[in-house]
Amino acid sequence: MNFRINKILIITFGYIIGIFIGLYFKKSIALFLFAITIIYMILRKIRISKKYIKLIIPWDTFVCFIIAVVISVTIVIIKEKQFETSYKESENLEFTAVVKSYSEKKEYTKEFIVEVENKKLIISTNMKEDVKYGDIIIVKGEYQNIRSYKNNGVFNYAESLKKQNIYGKVNAKKIEIIGESKNCYNYFAKSNFIIREKIKYHFSKQSSSILNSLVIGYKTDIESDIKEIIQENGLSHILAISGMHINCIMMIFQKMLDIFTEKSKKKKILMIIILILYGMIIGFIASAVRAIIMAILGITSKLVNKKNNKLIDIAIACLVILIYNPYYLIDSGFLLSFGATLGIIYIFPLMNKNKIKNKILKYIIETFLVSIAVNITIFPITIYFFKRISFSFFITGLIMAPLVFAIEILGIFIIFLPSSIVSILKNIVEFIIYLFIEIAKIDLGGLYFKVPNILEILIYYVVLILFLKKEMRKKIKKLIRLILKILIIIALILNIGKKLEKNLIIYFIDVGQGDCTLIQTEENIKLLIDGGGDEEYDVGKNVVIPYLLSKKVDTIDYMMVSHFDTDHVRRLYKCCQKIKSKKHNYI
Repeated sequence: MNFRINKILIITFGYIIGIFIGLYFKKSIALFLFAITIIYMILRKIRISKKYIKLIIPWDTFVCFIIAVVISVTIVIIKEKQFETSYKESENLEFTAVVKSYSEKKEYTKEFIVEVENKKLIISTNMKEDVKYGDIIIVKGEYQNIRSYKNNGVFNYAESLKKQNIYGKVNAKKIEIIGESKNCYNYFAKSNFIIREKIKYHFSKQSSSILNSLVIGYKTDIESDIKEIIQENGLSHILAISGMHINCIMMIFQKMLDIFTEKSKKKKILMIIILILYGMIIGFIASAVRAIIMAILGITSKLVNKKNNKLIDIAIACLVILIYNPYYLIDSGFLLSFGATLGIIYIFPLMNKNKIKNKILKYIIETFLVSIAVNITIFPITIYFFKRISFSFFITGLIMAPLVFAIEILGIFIIFLPSSIVSILKNIVEFIIYLFIEIAKIDLGGLYFKVPNILEILIYYVVLILFLKKEMRKKIKKLIRLILKILIIIALILNIGKKLEKNLIIYFIDVGQGDCTLIQTEENIKLLIDGGGDEEYDVGKNVVIPYLLSKKVDTIDYMMVSHFDTDHVRRLYKCCQKIKSKKHNYI
């Protein structure tokens, strides 16, 4: 690994560290930078010795790291302040905006996204005006903050909207269309809409929702029960446009380009253009952008006759996405996409030592090994976000891959084929998607886990790096071992400190409608009182259980119901199913 490569990795690492500090340690930046500088100066003074570690980092590389940290910290802090102070609850607003999405029907209203002064807002209205992407409108209405459950370990809707640069919601009282924005992005958004509508016209609601997800990354129409099944069985990544989907697209267009030209260089340039255009049509989804950037870098390296480095491709893709939007760092799709890629690149080759000639058997073994390799790298991320590991993934993944491949190919052809031919293919596509959904429903069980903290996740990955990088030079290996020892010591001190604390702790859990309380006594007896009861949202599964696991509570000694109103007891049943009880005492 040369000096320039080191700089790219260091800058990317610094940018990630800066985002993390900006999100979670806003008031400690100066102290952090001071500590880093002191540590660096001390390490520079250490002499070569068998008993000590010598860390050699060129001064300009260290400066690049600090600059990357400072830039990303500054960006995140500015963005956080903007999200907190731009608008006030119940504020009456009147503004001119550009529509940035098509309307989605809700139970009583319809919603769409607009952009005003580089900030996006959700517009909610029950008015008849039908807006389309690119319209310029005047909106009069009342601002409303996006509400989310305030518990640790629970999905935060407001935080997730930051990835889209959305600052809140406006309940519109009046909307007036005054023109249309002339922007090239409008044409790509309209192309996306036309593709969706064509697929919806020819296929059933269930099939069209899966097709639109796999072909253009549009998941909104997928029914909630199908989404839940796919997530429960560890197959969420299959619906995300990632490396497998981009490779499929490249393969199809490569065959098409072979028909029109034999010039290798020309085909590579055209493939880069196709990938960029595809990215613009799907709206540059994070997982797709990672795959597109890596594919473009791979093609470019062939164009200039240079060997590309996969790790550097990953670092560049990561840096580009985070510069565009730093909030992707806390997005499960972003982390799972990069984690899975690292597993395929670094762990799968170590496991795949078979020399089987039978193609079918070889495919089965390699697909199974890929599943294991991916799960090794994303294990703590999966638990952190989903609190559960499914056993179904290892088996269903073997069957799903060819089905997804078939759906992807047919879906892309459907975009270009006339309606008469699409009608002929309809039954074939419907049948394949039916198989896809039925296989996705196969549930082989799984395990809920206590949610690891950041320190535990760091220890996991440091151990994994030590295992993978056996060829590392001794001084780097010693440094990583030292980091591991420090992390383990800190973790032990914190855990011992918690064990020694014997206090009565009461946690009031935000469940929206109703109440829910967790009591932990001095003897570590855990009592759960009520469980919330929202009619439309499973608070037990989506709020209470994730919260308990984030507090490392996977066993409840007593469950208590204060009274039998549905907003107190309705969702407690889900907790009884998923969270163990030592003595099965229900009061």
